[in-house]
Amino acid sequence: MVALKGKLGLRPPVIKLGGSSIKYGTQAVVLGVTIDGSRSFAPHARSIGERAAKCFGKMSRVSTASWGIRYRALRILYRGTFVATVTYAAACWAERASLHVVRSLLLKAQRGPLILLTKAYRTVSTSALAVLAGVLPADLEVIRAGKTDLARESATKRELSSLRRGIWAEVETMWQQRWASDERGSHLRRFFPTVEGRLRATWVEPDYATSQLLTGHGCFRWRLHGFRLCESSVCDCGEGEEDAHHVIWECKLYEDLRCKMLSRIELAEVGPVYYRDLVATEANFRGLLEFAHSWQRRRSVVEEVRPARGHGREVEEWEEV
Repeated sequence: MVALKGKLGLRPPVIKLGGSSIKYGTQAVVLGVTIDGSRSFAPHARSIGERAAKCFGKMSRVSTASWGIRYRALRILYRGTFVATVTYAAACWAERASLHVVRSLLLKAQRGPLILLTKAYRTVSTSALAVLAGVLPADLEVIRAGKTDLARESATKRELSSLRRGIWAEVETMWQQRWASDERGSHLRRFFPTVEGRLRATWVEPDYATSQLLTGHGCFRWRLHGFRLCESSVCDCGEGEEDAHHVIWECKLYEDLRCKMLSRIELAEVGPVYYRDLVATEANFRGLLEFAHSWQRRRSVVEEVRPARGHGREVEEWEEV
């Protein structure tokens, strides 16, 4: 008896049709949807995510950190390109969007477009970018679209309206649970402890200056010092480390700007001003916006008179999703 070694039976079958061999493959594309052998739809999530990100990137080339198309127009482009592409045929694979590998691929693809949309630094976490932009995470966007498409098949127009509200409430709850339990984005959470609050604040339109104060990631000496791009983390005022909290509430270099901002704050009741009050109304956010732009201009003047080592945008690192 001869002992057989190695793996047997793994060679794919040879199939011929009309004298021509049909090539064996581990996945197939049917009507634009990539179906793999395990039906995880991970290859589809990768390909559709890359395609969606590239599509939005081409449309937003005329927008940079400091000039170009602003948030409101960019968001329209985002929904018409990235969201429309990534949710294609969502009813077929939305259930798989909850898998870790599929979710990671979708969020990775969404990260670049969100940075373009918000003008934020690349060190901001993906979960915080979605809240800052006021848009659903990509995997939840697919789940919402998939459930809506399935409901549309059997529901009447009146029933569909009610079902859409229920689906949105379900997805929003999932997003809130994720945001509340995420260890990252703690500074932004001071402004928006709930995703519902961010979605209601339609007047919040982040740009290069305001995104730094909202996320805590920016040209702050405390953060630059952590990347060894600055010799000291102490602010130029000499009274503490320069971070977003120090700039907004404490730094004497911007005391006049701060007083002007706080004088315009509208409060529901008399009391101290908190982070969330700065974005609670459109007027309040306009005050924060003006403060952010004035802070950026004044800080640029300070940087010109003080030699700095490697100041500027932070090291462009992608955080792991």
